[in-house]
Amino acid sequence: MGGGGAFMETNKFGETVGDVFGTVAWLWVFHRFRQDGAVLLGFQHPWEHGHDDHAPSHSVSAKPTPTGDITETWQKFSERATLPGDDDDDDDDDDDDDEDDEEDE
Repeated sequence: MGGGGAFMETNKFGETVGDVFGTVAWLWVFHRFRQDGAVLLGFQHPWEHGHDDHAPSHSVSAKPTPTGDITETWQKFSERATLPGDDDDDDDDDDDDDEDDEEDE
């Protein structure tokens, strides 16, 4: 059962490559922690996180839309989308299907 002191032999190149990749891995962890550390520690919500790679550049500024404009726009859309006399009551169709099922029995 395994004696002590027998280690795997490596060459200098393998040790150096391992050290380099280990260093890069830790640097990546520290870089991500700098960006996401507040979220990870619970100081900030993920959806309030300021880092977004897919967002447009910071030079673009969007003006907030007043609530009244949104309501007016929605009302106009709703009026145009609704057909007069068209109701979404499908209960009559369901009743007809039930009567057909009873006749089949």
